[in-house]
Amino acid sequence: MAQLKTNKVDSALLLSAIQSCSPGTKIFSSQLEHSLGYSGVQIRKAIKELRREGKPIGSDHHGYFWANSQEEIEGTIQHLELRALSELETVSALRSAFDINRQIHMAM
Repeated sequence: MAQLKTNKVDSALLLSAIQSCSPGTKIFSSQLEHSLGYSGVQIRKAIKELRREGKPIGSDHHGYFWANSQEEIEGTIQHLELRALSELETVSALRSAFDINRQIHMAM
């Protein structure tokens, strides 16, 4: 197995790999990892950064793809919104774990 690169992912190469897929075709993270030589964690972090720059990189259980319309990116947006809401529920539960009133109630 090839040695994984430890430096930051080359965003231009990653973007090119995703954009080079023909319409309707998706590329798995494992394919990107193998072809670019980075770990899955590094690929996901770079994709997050590219999305935050406004690059319309969609994803689903079939892989990553370049979205050419609002309709194509909508599933990714909905998935990210659900993940964000789930994380907020977790934060709320953790905050309530040390709520004074709750601790008194649990002690009774």
